[in-house]
Amino acid sequence: MDIVGKVVVNRRTAFSVIRPAAFLANDFNTGAAGSSGGFRQQEDIEMRKTELRNIAKRTPPAAATAALVLAFALVTAGCREDAAEGVFGETLTLTGQVWTFNGWGDRAAEFTGTRTLASTPPGGTGGIVGGRLEFTVGRPAAGDLQSVVELILMFEEAGWERVTASPTTARAAVLELETPFGILEREHESESETATASRRERAGIFYIFVDQNVTFGSAGANEEGDGWNWTAEPFEISLREGWNALHFRIEETETRTGVTEIYRLFHAEPEYVKWVLREWDETGIGAAPTPPAGAPVGAPVLGAGAFGPTLNLSYQVFTGWGFTGTRSVISHPSGGTGGITNGRLNFTIGRPAAWYLGSIMDLVMELENEGWNQVSANPATARFVFLELETPNGNLWREEESAWETPTVSAWAESLVSYVFVDRDVTISSPGWTETEHWHGDVFRDTFEGFNITLREGWNTLHLMFMEMETDTGESFVASLHHADPYDVRWQLSEW
Repeated sequence: MDIVGKVVVNRRTAFSVIRPAAFLANDFNTGAAGSSGGFRQQEDIEMRKTELRNIAKRTPPAAATAALVLAFALVTAGCREDAAEGVFGETLTLTGQVWTFNGWGDRAAEFTGTRTLASTPPGGTGGIVGGRLEFTVGRPAAGDLQSVVELILMFEEAGWERVTASPTTARAAVLELETPFGILEREHESESETATASRRERAGIFYIFVDQNVTFGSAGANEEGDGWNWTAEPFEISLREGWNALHFRIEETETRTGVTEIYRLFHAEPEYVKWVLREWDETGIGAAPTPPAGAPVGAPVLGAGAFGPTLNLSYQVFTGWGFTGTRSVISHPSGGTGGITNGRLNFTIGRPAAWYLGSIMDLVMELENEGWNQVSANPATARFVFLELETPNGNLWREEESAWETPTVSAWAESLVSYVFVDRDVTISSPGWTETEHWHGDVFRDTFEGFNITLREGWNTLHLMFMEMETDTGESFVASLHHADPYDVRWQLSEW
């Protein structure tokens, strides 16, 4: 599956999704920019989806890499290779607080729910109760083990060269944990920004069982190009018979002159790498969390999308790399005041002049161009306008992308938030539709969910969501529209 994460990936397939730990485990166990106002057109969405499918298949040029790759911070504390930290014997007992990313931006929030867990290889017992993991798994059955050569291939797909294992007669299994709605794994992300560089680290832990002592090694690898330098550091790790923890860390630094990327691998289980629950079925997500400290001033909870005659925006602005600058901001419709100071947007706009407003039927046409059917507006005499924000050299808009993968499902999601002013209360609705096609035994299903939204006189937000899911038996695409202001969809600045 060629699925990319919130930031389009670099050239290394095995770490290309937003959750590399699960991707590695899946490989082993199976053997294997937006519009500043209004909505993007359906053909743009199709082009974007095609680009997301294909980009992991090719090596982006240096300029594209600099624009698309996240920057990773160098974090060294607690990450030394230490065999004693990563060896557990025949019984692996996992405990700890579980976190979820259903919160502000990339910040994890403590999970407080209860979930059953299933493991691969099977045989584990336990689950999540009150947000806390308690799970035990013993020695896997012989039939659930694979040749340790598969681990060699897993590391080589991640980028290391000339990986060796001794003895090659050893057999192994990589642990995966699933809930009814998603997956549970250990991961970490941190970032820092300066005026000249962005740095970010992604880290994870995966648990491997081996049926005898086995030593892995690699001389590492390095590739350089115009504006980028990629390195997989050498390693020599001795796994002990039983369960072991492998800790990987990806560190990237991006500056105006290029990108430096380093892959590291350790035999360790550092505590700073948290248990993170990622779920895709909305019945498993639970209530939206309360915005944490540092959320935008006046940030509404999910579901609130009406602001009255005056719209006040106060948000951090993000770019493909660290942005801490100052910009003047102009709006369409005109009349707004404010700008970006030290990387933070503060902008206010009131009721637009009448000549800026167009027929609500133009919004109906926008939604039908997106793919919805039988869109209606009541009353049809209402008038509206989308908000567009620009800097002297670029555009501001709200967009967020994410991707995740389980042993059976790969998914990509995109959220777009648009601000719309209406001169009176108006209800827009569509019954939605679903179309299913069968092709050579696979099922392809497109769904545009129905909606019935009442926009209140004044400023409102419309939250447009797209999700595409792929399995071994087909693909599905779902589009939905909500009257909401999700505070985890960030302001993006694109300048030329």
